Amino acid sequence: MNKILLCIIVCCFILFNLGSVQADEVDRKVLIIYSSHSNDLNQIKILETLIGHFSTKVTVLSQNEINSFSNLQDYSYLIYFGLSKQKISSELTMFVEEFKGNVMAIGENINYFPRFSFVHVKDEVIIKSISVKVKKISKELPEERIINLITANNPSIKVLLEGTTNNNEKVPLLVSSYRTYYFASKSLYNPIGLFLGESLFNFFQETAIPLNLKYIRLEDIHPKTDPENLKKFAEYLYSKNIPYMVAVIPVYTEGSEIIQLSEKPRLVKVLKYMQDHGGSIILHGYKHQYRDSETGEGFEFWDVENDRPILQKKNEKPMFEKDFNSLLEFNNYIQEKKAFEKKYIEKAVEQGVQELVAHKLYPLAFEAPHYAMSKEGYKIIANHFSTYIGQVQISNTTWRTIYAPLYKSQPKFLKGMVLLPETIGFAKEEDPNAIIKMEEKAEFYSLFSNAYISGFYHPYLGLKDFKKLITFLEDIPNTKWLDLKSISNSVSVKGITIMTENNKIIVEKDLISSDYEKNLLLIQVMKWIAIFIIAVVICSSIINDRKKRVKITVSTTK
Repeated sequence: MNKILLCIIVCCFILFNLGSVQADEVDRKVLIIYSSHSNDLNQIKILETLIGHFSTKVTVLSQNEINSFSNLQDYSYLIYFGLSKQKISSELTMFVEEFKGNVMAIGENINYFPRFSFVHVKDEVIIKSISVKVKKISKELPEERIINLITANNPSIKVLLEGTTNNNEKVPLLVSSYRTYYFASKSLYNPIGLFLGESLFNFFQETAIPLNLKYIRLEDIHPKTDPENLKKFAEYLYSKNIPYMVAVIPVYTEGSEIIQLSEKPRLVKVLKYMQDHGGSIILHGYKHQYRDSETGEGFEFWDVENDRPILQKKNEKPMFEKDFNSLLEFNNYIQEKKAFEKKYIEKAVEQGVQELVAHKLYPLAFEAPHYAMSKEGYKIIANHFSTYIGQVQISNTTWRTIYAPLYKSQPKFLKGMVLLPETIGFAKEEDPNAIIKMEEKAEFYSLFSNAYISGFYHPYLGLKDFKKLITFLEDIPNTKWLDLKSISNSVSVKGITIMTENNKIIVEKDLISSDYEKNLLLIQVMKWIAIFIIAVVICSSIINDRKKRVKITVSTTK
């Protein structure tokens, strides 16, 4: 009887795991088609970021491109985004009508699609809060949002999300009927995007894992960081058996002052201790500044003064469209300067990794200073890092469009990088309620599916408030601390490859992989030579001194 029972358990285990593998290997190909009179596609980037949790095979087309695009039938999910009101072609109407998989429409123009006849857009309405119909999750909006006011005329319709008006009336925000969904807002900026993200589990027919991940990041660690204070954080987290991340900037600079890690051996020793006792190193830029601001304050990969990508040397006069005789000349200038941006970012990333590795510090992921970076920048970073930490810039024209979903994502514009989002913010020095605000966000986000409860802290603020935050995060139910070493990461620059496997860091590198390492070794060799010479001189001095004492003794005896 026991053998039979054992066989049943084993069979169930195998079937369960096979089912899990099959679920993981679902080939989700997602097609996004949008209509817009504007070149502002920030909302599409947010949608890509939300979908990136469920699929890495995403194609984005404007409605004018579908006639020239083949293999439309290869997709299993379709999302139409009406960013502006405009006429829809009969070809697109027919394609949406005949699509066999799940379809979602967002925003405008659904009156062109018979498939959405169960929904009628009456007008617009202002909502002040949003909630998930089937879960106890609701949120007051930071500002009022306008959505389409819809009525539904089909008894099979399910209301998945709803808003509350200023008159406290409940209005549908996301509805579905069989395999067809309609979302009544054109704005996906958070918190609305977070709620749509929660509903995508339903759209993609995915069961959420009943365990959320959390991480804490020690931010802006540079050569001027106090190593004794940093060691206290490391020892505290190690005593709690909590894995964590350390965002390191290899070079400190302010004005003419430049300090490298080679000048701070005590700090390097502490960072090695952290790496060996639960910490994972992240490359947080190279200098964390572009012009002459202090490291940690400036933007490194975005020209914040002109709010555009890095297109010239820091002291070089910036050029704009008004400075050229024609748009063609200006566009040629921009293309030429993109080569400068590429070289600038490549050099910073390469030097950053090389200098850390020279000290046996191995970065596993990348975080852009202030999360600011162009789409070309992401493409460059993706050539070197598989993992990106924090938030992402969704616009290529301003840095003021930072976004993050609540869950891990692999959006198309990150070119293969996996985004591990930062969600609960950080402790602001000037805000006495900063920790409370982080805790409130953590508690709220823990209600969502597959959420990351993640933030960062500057060690110079002291350990007291940090302990309060960690104690709170520890007590959140159904959560687990993320150890960056436990997941797959890869980093590669000239002469160096870093990977993680089975909680181990695997490094392959040239014997001497950079000029920095060569100079560092030379300094160490010179130091040992100097020590040797000093030792020889001291020994010689002692021997000579003893000889003198012996001669004096003999002479005295006579």
